[in-house]
Amino acid sequence: MNSKLAKRGLIGLGAAVLSATLVAVPAFAANAAVVPTVGSAHPLYLISDEDGSGFPAGTVKGWNDSVLADPQPSDPNYQNSFAVPSGTVSVKTFISPRGQESSVSSWNAYGALGLTPGGILLPNLKPSGNTNAGLGSPSGSGAVANAGGDYSLGIAFLNNANQVIEADYTFITVTANANANLATWTFDVPVPATPKPNFAGFAATSGASAVVGATAVQFSATAANANKTVDVWLEGASSKAATLTLDASGNAIYTSITGLTAGTRLALTDSGSAPAVVDAWITAAAVAAPTTAPNSTTDPSTQVTVANPASGATTISVPAGAGNANKTYNVYAWSNPTSLGQVTTDGSGNATVDVSSLAPGVQHTVALTDPNTGAYVAWGTFTLTSPTAGSSTVTADVTNSGKFALEGVASSINLTPAAAVARGATTTAVPLGAIKVTDDRNALLGWTLKADASDFTSGSNTIAKSALGIAPNIVSGVTDGITLGAAQVAGSASYPVATLAQAAAGYGTLAVGTSLNADLTFKAPNNAVSGTYTSTLTLTLASK
Repeated sequence: MNSKLAKRGLIGLGAAVLSATLVAVPAFAANAAVVPTVGSAHPLYLISDEDGSGFPAGTVKGWNDSVLADPQPSDPNYQNSFAVPSGTVSVKTFISPRGQESSVSSWNAYGALGLTPGGILLPNLKPSGNTNAGLGSPSGSGAVANAGGDYSLGIAFLNNANQVIEADYTFITVTANANANLATWTFDVPVPATPKPNFAGFAATSGASAVVGATAVQFSATAANANKTVDVWLEGASSKAATLTLDASGNAIYTSITGLTAGTRLALTDSGSAPAVVDAWITAAAVAAPTTAPNSTTDPSTQVTVANPASGATTISVPAGAGNANKTYNVYAWSNPTSLGQVTTDGSGNATVDVSSLAPGVQHTVALTDPNTGAYVAWGTFTLTSPTAGSSTVTADVTNSGKFALEGVASSINLTPAAAVARGATTTAVPLGAIKVTDDRNALLGWTLKADASDFTSGSNTIAKSALGIAPNIVSGVTDGITLGAAQVAGSASYPVATLAQAAAGYGTLAVGTSLNADLTFKAPNNAVSGTYTSTLTLTLASK
């Protein structure tokens, strides 16, 4: 037993056993500002028997380690006790499956504690100290250590029917070990309650507002909340967005709050209250755009002189003053209210405003407004002058050659320049030779280059013209608008070829023309008779 605690006789005892010379030991009930382990009647903390300090979350303990239960996070004076509920006749420590804390028949293990009406002081929750095996599975403290898993560890107050009146506990996770003495465990630590308001009860507070500007938010919680410190809660958020202090009128200006935009519902609550004490329910609004133009009667202090721009100019300069240098403002213009976007003043406080969208020949009012408050910063009047215009007639003479021609067609082509082709074989491609199409007509109607061939003959022997393959290509020149037809394969070619190449209407070749070519091949049939065969290939250029 720890010497500090042994001298005071405190471990696991009731408050009534203390010497009469000691001050009364406080018995703690529920703490509304703390969230206990789910289902636990009250928060239960595990503290050190050495100095009363609380063990932090994540601490790993051994199965035989001494740990004390306390209703407070720490207890350096060893004086905080658990209040005994009415009807209690016995108190026990226990290990149980989670969710079965109030079912004695489901407990895995338990141990007896002394009962004193003054409160249960510092019960020792060493897991191995639960020496009685329960009816739950696994049964017994050692079996729990062997099995591992998630459990609850705490104290229970029972009535004369051995029924649980109240259970105070924490969740533990046991790392199993075949040797129970070597098992380890971790535990939950109660956390402070989040003083989050319940937006189900949202009802806009009359006179309260939150105006969202470019870099700040203006809050008004009404004079009823003057000089209060309040927390700002946004609907749906898990934590407060800001804390601010209201002035004597219940107002405050705060820098931009992440997630707060026009239309967001929010609550202002007494700072730190738990549960939340709502001072104002508010739906945030954007800074309102001005609806009427400023004038010298209502806004004389912010009037400035705006020089009329030069004829045809599309910008003006608004001198907002050195005190407004290097700041960003919203810009509006009238006669009809028109947003001109935002501008940033220069080092002298001058703002260059684009007025190209405004009508010339009439007077306009232009104003810079504070993006956070909507207040006028500087305004003035000006007139846009219509630009003068002149015109010149520009002429140019265009000519064309009028030429439409097909040129350069070779008179003869040898498809087997190196050696004769065997039956069933196909020759290596031989070029048709460059041909030139010129379309430099006045009316560019488009054109089509067609191809046709006659059957091959050698004396009285004939080979079908389908043996001649032709694959067109473009060599050089003007190629815009020109497309090539599909290649014809030697041995299965189909003649006439309706489109070897073509140009769409509106496209010409200029006088230089377009140079085309084609690869020619020949496939000898399997039954071809030896000989020199000749065919006539005819190319035709036709206008569309």
